[in-house]
Amino acid sequence: MTATRNAAAFLAALIACQHGVPRLGARDAVGAVPSHADGTVADRVPAARSPHWPDARVMVSDYRIQYQADSATRAREYDWAAAHFDRVVLDRGDTISAPEYRRRNPTIAIYRYALLWTVTLPGEEKRDEPGVSYYTDMTRWYAARPRLVIETAFLHDARLCPPPAPVAASCRVKTKIWTQERWVTNPGDAGARAYHMARLAALAAGVEGIFVDEHGSGDFAPVMEIPLREYARHDDYQRDVVVLLGEARRALGGDRRILLNTAEWHTPWDRAMIAAAGGTHAEHMIDATGTQTEERWRFLDRVIADGGIVDASPKRELPSSYTAGNSATPEARRELWQVASYYMLVSARDPGAVAFNPGPKWDRPYAERWIAGIERDLGAPVGARTVGYEVNAPTGKGRARVWMRELARAVVLVRPADEAGAGEFGDGTGVTIPFVKNGLYRPMAADGSIGAPLDRLVLRAGEAAVLLKPSAGR
Repeated sequence: MTATRNAAAFLAALIACQHGVPRLGARDAVGAVPSHADGTVADRVPAARSPHWPDARVMVSDYRIQYQADSATRAREYDWAAAHFDRVVLDRGDTISAPEYRRRNPTIAIYRYALLWTVTLPGEEKRDEPGVSYYTDMTRWYAARPRLVIETAFLHDARLCPPPAPVAASCRVKTKIWTQERWVTNPGDAGARAYHMARLAALAAGVEGIFVDEHGSGDFAPVMEIPLREYARHDDYQRDVVVLLGEARRALGGDRRILLNTAEWHTPWDRAMIAAAGGTHAEHMIDATGTQTEERWRFLDRVIADGGIVDASPKRELPSSYTAGNSATPEARRELWQVASYYMLVSARDPGAVAFNPGPKWDRPYAERWIAGIERDLGAPVGARTVGYEVNAPTGKGRARVWMRELARAVVLVRPADEAGAGEFGDGTGVTIPFVKNGLYRPMAADGSIGAPLDRLVLRAGEAAVLLKPSAGR
């Protein structure tokens, strides 16, 4: 289908359904939603308990509040976070935040931080705790089970202790992540599996699950380059990692899950690990400046279809070529991309499967980093995302595609970065969206404010738009 026919068909469908669209600000499951005189949606007050909004879920990695020295500051930030987030990951060793969140929001989903396939060497952390620096805990556990041998709980480098030499601590596989030296555990060892299941089940007591960091296929790359005593084939090692995740999740009990930080990696092995664990925190997966947007969407669609839950956070930094575009600032443009990308992924059947993640920054209170556009009552998806418009890229480098998705009260558009024009995001990449004319739609900004009716809309590479539909009968 040509680009013009795609756009025309999409517009015709929207116009045909206008009389079936509830007036903006109609009553929903949360309660009465106020509307302005011009029919645009006013800010909503979130429900006191999760879910705070009927068609959106919001998640945060709270690596901040427990570290605030002043108790009044902590209380104030817990109050705000509990009233806005539906899912929270607590930092390593956090012993105070779970009851603070639970007291304020009994239905919030809480996940505790842990590592799984590595353990920090003794002395690499300031203190021992069973989430990350768990070697001391591990040695105590093995000491209470003298029939088990702790050395087989680790992988060994065949170059350092070639057969038939016995394995020893001196030839354990080591890797360095961030500033810490780690030993790599053996997922095929019965004792190691039993220990991990017991450790993670204890950590998950009283919460909804475990967040396991550094668990994407790319994190394992150093191990894939080492000849292992325990595995002649690395494929067998990957298989046992998946098996361990499934066993560990079952050991948590009930419907608890393990959220893996698979980051930007999206290989078949990542999918298998996520399916076994139950979900992913896909750190940096939402990247307005990358050329993999569409394949990442497809990967996350498969994760959701497998029964997993997802949150995908944005890439931290923006290149200087990323201009403000239709927004007030480059950062506001990126934030609107985040909101639009969330609605491209959210499941109409299960809104809880995908959570909106404002991003991994902890230098300011979360209230100051809030993206208020997620509060707008855009309604549930009424169809799948589709390519509504496609033309040759203005830069002459490949094709420019604009993805669209209809919500009950809005139309969401996302223009990914051009595959052949990486690094170009300015006005020279802009394409005009043909069906946005005659003041039919009003644009929403990342902060939730509503602009004047549009007679024309240009979207640059790496830019998105959220357009409120006209009110019924208008």
